Amino acid sequence: MPLCEIFRYISVSLCDAGMQLLFPSCELELAFALENQGLEPSLIRQRIQSSLARFGLSELSGSTPQKLSGGEQRLLSFAICDSMQSPIMLLDEPETGLSSGSFKLLQDWLQEQKEKGVIIILATHNEDLVSIADQKITLGKRHV
Repeated sequence: MPLCEIFRYISVSLCDAGMQLLFPSCELELAFALENQGLEPSLIRQRIQSSLARFGLSELSGSTPQKLSGGEQRLLSFAICDSMQSPIMLLDEPETGLSSGSFKLLQDWLQEQKEKGVIIILATHNEDLVSIADQKITLGKRHV
């Protein structure tokens, strides 16, 4: 598969969510990914509203992502993944910077995605997230 086609199948949330946010508003962050999928404007609007609401970000839709807290940036990166509806998600330390309420949102969302058949690949040290996994790979420390 050409590299330029992979984005249609995989969504990503980096450990430092702020590093993947480039647009002047939260709404435009989601729109960019969806426009690149070639979706109709009405479907784009629907997915943006639904995903922002899912993560409690509706009131921040016009806010500058770079000015959000780290936890809000993380939730925005999840909203982007959610809106893309990709069959594969890559999440790097998704719990970083989340409040207990936001962590619960993450757990519920991951469980829902798993039930939909989404393949979730995540790197984490959090045992609560590990417990959701079907498979676990433990990377050990190498003693020198």
